[in-house]
Amino acid sequence: MVSIVLTDTLPEDGTDQLIILLTDDVEVFSALRAGVTGVLPKSAGMTEFRIALEAAAHGLAVASLSMLKESHRYEASEEGSAAADSIRFTAREMEVLALLAEGASNKAIARKLNISLHTAKFHVASILEKLDATDVPMRWRMLSGSGC
Repeated sequence: MVSIVLTDTLPEDGTDQLIILLTDDVEVFSALRAGVTGVLPKSAGMTEFRIALEAAAHGLAVASLSMLKESHRYEASEEGSAAADSIRFTAREMEVLALLAEGASNKAIARKLNISLHTAKFHVASILEKLDATDVPMRWRMLSGSGC
């Protein structure tokens, strides 16, 4: 059984628990490097908690899109930050990613963005490629539109 902890403090080294940090004032990538599984704002609702817990149980790291954007700006402003280390999404991919985070299927994404199903699947595949998604079952679920 997987043990997941919701907390508002960074963990001490050596914990074997999955930790989701609830805070508004931490740099996401630093927190992930420190060993947390996810970072959510204190204002996160039940849907975000459910998604974060499920993702953590499946071995995925979690952070809100707004926190990632802010963290990316922070990282980019630091000296020595390498642009090659960051993932670049197009504006449309960001829209698709936001819909995926809400649990939208490929068909729902196509309808919401007024694009063809083929184009929606193309954007999802592009996002998965950029994220280097190697989990075949999850990739299949996302590309087929079932489960996501």
